[in-house]
Amino acid sequence: MLLSFTVENYRSFAHETTLDMQSPKFQTLRPRENESWNDLVLKRAAIFGANASGKTNIIKPLGILHNAIASSIRDEDLVKDLYDPHKLYKNNPTTFITEYEYEDVRYRWTLALDKTGIVEESLYANAKRIWQLIFEREHDTIVFGSGAQIPNAAQENINQFLKPTALCFSAWRTIKNPGRFIGAVYWWKDKMLPPIHVSDPDREARHFWVMELASKNINWLKLLKLMMTTADVGITDISVKEEALPEKLRQFHILINPEKTQVEISDTPPRGAPFDEYLQYIEFHHEGESDGFILKEEDESRGTQVWIDSIFLALYALYHGALLIVDELDGSLHPTLLREFIHYFQDEEINTQGAQLIFTTHDLTLLGNHPTEAIDRNEVWFAEKQQSISELIALSEYSPRDNHNIEKRYLQGVFGTIPITSPRGIAEALDALRAATTETEA
Repeated sequence: MLLSFTVENYRSFAHETTLDMQSPKFQTLRPRENESWNDLVLKRAAIFGANASGKTNIIKPLGILHNAIASSIRDEDLVKDLYDPHKLYKNNPTTFITEYEYEDVRYRWTLALDKTGIVEESLYANAKRIWQLIFEREHDTIVFGSGAQIPNAAQENINQFLKPTALCFSAWRTIKNPGRFIGAVYWWKDKMLPPIHVSDPDREARHFWVMELASKNINWLKLLKLMMTTADVGITDISVKEEALPEKLRQFHILINPEKTQVEISDTPPRGAPFDEYLQYIEFHHEGESDGFILKEEDESRGTQVWIDSIFLALYALYHGALLIVDELDGSLHPTLLREFIHYFQDEEINTQGAQLIFTTHDLTLLGNHPTEAIDRNEVWFAEKQQSISELIALSEYSPRDNHNIEKRYLQGVFGTIPITSPRGIAEALDALRAATTETEA
């Protein structure tokens, strides 16, 4: 589970800022007897704030780190994308510190970069209440700790991969005998899904993956049907249909990797793969007079498609006990569906694997009593920008009372995160524009 994420000098966050997922009652490095990580780590974090306050900037690097770990030894641009300092501190390094738990070991991974590439990368592991150095790197020089348990040959192989734009994590994951603490790398691969962004150019590919997984796996199809009827969007049934692949597409082969939520299109089929001349797709049955009607998934409304793509990935995260990050979760979702969505991560009967949800939103109804607050107050954060510098503030720092209406107090500016607007001068500017237009036409 993700325990905390710290950024410093990244985009609008000039100073060190931490998103802490640990419960206030978690006062030790590891759970005590009769406790578990699941008991002590928060399942959700909701980040509120005005437009351009920095909400996206606190979650964006997690997705870039995820991709960089997978491919930085092949794609140097991934590490370069991580160095994005505040304009006032462009000569200072950018730093990320991620603490997380994987298979009962607590890890702390630190990465610092400047315009030349990686300045520092280090990993510490806590398996028995004591921090152990696994490796420490400065530029292209790396030292492995005595307790790293990485074979000497593997250490030499890792060292050969190191360059200013290649992470040690990326090199380590290619080693055949990586040692006991390789879980620090596996967490990023196994327990974190690619973040969802509103303007994500991969949305269509992700939607295709959802439809493909549901059409190929009857259990996921049943689950999708259940979620669509739960959403009360007028859908009564879902069925899979098959039709001949158009001739112009038969030269291409679509490769699905459900475990990585990736879709690849290739003109060369994988070795031994049968040629598929048929395309499966999903139809949605709607209620109505007589027998109702049927729509293909591409004919469904934008709101229905957003719900499909969002809830399916949420269920995927819940199934695998993974971390799901969503930017502007409230986009195209009704407040009731939004509450339903985030509730699943807190429901102990549904979330049995320690799945986590981090999301940004403008939906203040989540803070209101409708009839109760939808999210625990320890899971609420506010992003605020002053004089071009963002900061992240936990609601708990304001020490709200139990009887406080957080939604109302937010709108009153108590937490200082609402945009300050003024209509001054707008009427005059519009009049001047109309006058200028009139003169031009005349």
